[in-house]
Amino acid sequence: MPVDLDPHLLQLQLEEAERHPDPATPRRVGVIARVSGPEVEVPGLEVVVRAGTVVTGRMDLDAVAEVRRHRDVLSLKRTHHYLPADAAHVAAPDASAGTSPSSPPTPPAPPSLPWTGRGVVVGLLDWGFDVAHADLVTADGRTRFLSLWDQRGGRTPLSPEPYGYGRELDAATIDRALATADPYAALRYDPAEVDPLGRGTHGTHTLAIACGAGRAPGSTPGLARDADIVAVHLRGDDTNPDDTLGDSVRILEGVDYVFRRAGDRPVVLNLSLGRCGGPHDRSPLLVRAIDEMLETPGRQVVCSAGNYFSTGQHASAQLTDGAPVEWEWVVEPPLVDNAELEIWYPAADQLIVELVAPDGAVVLELPPGEERVVRDGGAVVVSAFHRRGDPGNGDSVVDLFLWPGAPAGRWRVRLVPRHVEKGEVHGWVERAYRGRQSRFAVPDPLFTTNTICNGRRTIAVAAYDHRAPVPLPGPFSSAGPARDLHPKPDLAAPGVAITAARSSSPLNGRRERDGLTTMSGTSMAAPHVTAAVAVLFEAAGRPLTSQEVGDLLRTTARPVPAGPERVGPGVLDVDAALRRLTAPPLPTTLRTR
Repeated sequence: MPVDLDPHLLQLQLEEAERHPDPATPRRVGVIARVSGPEVEVPGLEVVVRAGTVVTGRMDLDAVAEVRRHRDVLSLKRTHHYLPADAAHVAAPDASAGTSPSSPPTPPAPPSLPWTGRGVVVGLLDWGFDVAHADLVTADGRTRFLSLWDQRGGRTPLSPEPYGYGRELDAATIDRALATADPYAALRYDPAEVDPLGRGTHGTHTLAIACGAGRAPGSTPGLARDADIVAVHLRGDDTNPDDTLGDSVRILEGVDYVFRRAGDRPVVLNLSLGRCGGPHDRSPLLVRAIDEMLETPGRQVVCSAGNYFSTGQHASAQLTDGAPVEWEWVVEPPLVDNAELEIWYPAADQLIVELVAPDGAVVLELPPGEERVVRDGGAVVVSAFHRRGDPGNGDSVVDLFLWPGAPAGRWRVRLVPRHVEKGEVHGWVERAYRGRQSRFAVPDPLFTTNTICNGRRTIAVAAYDHRAPVPLPGPFSSAGPARDLHPKPDLAAPGVAITAARSSSPLNGRRERDGLTTMSGTSMAAPHVTAAVAVLFEAAGRPLTSQEVGDLLRTTARPVPAGPERVGPGVLDVDAALRRLTAPPLPTTLRTR
């Protein structure tokens, strides 16, 4: 069957048909679309958020083909899952979730600045915010949250519009809860729900790095310690309440929510989350939409660059006519969810993809424009889609899915060139949510940046070890560039053994509160830059553009002996960025010489 739809939408239709061959009612799904104009209405597509010509919406799954054929629909994509950016809790002797405040490694000391983010909104899309933590309340015990949108659940009386799901907790509601003996029960929002091991949530830790007040015993204040906070607890399509999983539709709706709640105030949004699939350029609709939103001055989005340098999830090849290339794809048990491999190559080239099972059997041959479904005893074990000319960038894409019934072992992906003009081909193994992560046997650590961070206006942050005499990239920190050779990451910030707030959790029948924990990851590096942007916004006294912010950070970054593919132009230097921002203009006579 010819592939003229997004392969992930075709995969979703196949999954639904396998689960519910005779559904009683059509399934409603979230989608992202690009339409021909900012006010376009498409029958069958219920629009929720508009970002220029990119929209989020809901629609019946069985109407996908009809909606895609509409003359005003230029692209239609399935929502994609995003997870926290693989932050790792640091074990002893450095620190652990249960160590005393005096024992963790010394965090990077913030510069002594006259600016603290006052008047600026820091936004965060993440999971598990401890609104009662001492580092996230004011000196008199009031909340610093302007609002918190918990996206979990369907429509309720507290659902914010126009989104229509979850619960919005405003500042007054949070303050009332803080005045009770158990604020988590009063709010019906407990970060422990997404922290089953009690080690501290990702969202509380990243938020405190950016704008913690330093009031918890042993904690260090963030650069933006006087900023106000707007937070979104993400959910994914049909995920459980205790999942730390979001999706691209709800991420874009969360970005829109933060910008709406900030109003005319300057706002910087931290996205310490990611995935591996996609074209790794500026074309994905979520990336394109965020770039559109950042055309408004006084807004910036900061992203973690990803922790995929050494995970084996990227491979590349330079093809020549008549010379097949093989990649070995290692799949270890248990295969709980689908294992996915996504391949991108220039539209000017043509190749056939063959998939060889661990026992040596060729299970499929996939020419351009075709799809294949392989069954064993009636159950799907492999599905594959080969699309010519993705509408985002014009390139071709191959998606291979191994279903839970597929055998574990060493699969081989054979790329057979039929016509080569450019020859560069890249493959990315998508992140596993459950079960073991599949990987390439011989990976390429370059081009491993997080999918969401490759936009024109977003700032991608790598991680370095601030404890080393000479700053060294975190061994996990993803490398650039983007697949279109756009330079990424944009700079690096401390991301190894970072100590900050640990969310509250029950322990031995009592509540542990106002603790600290130590984590490593680009998730920890991004909030340092988020806080720096908040300080730049305050110091500027005017709405800086995203271009101005990016230029300030990149041109003042302190060079270090690491390649630009690891740290960009260097490491964050807040003092230098502020000096350049606040320096008096040159006299006219000097400027014109």
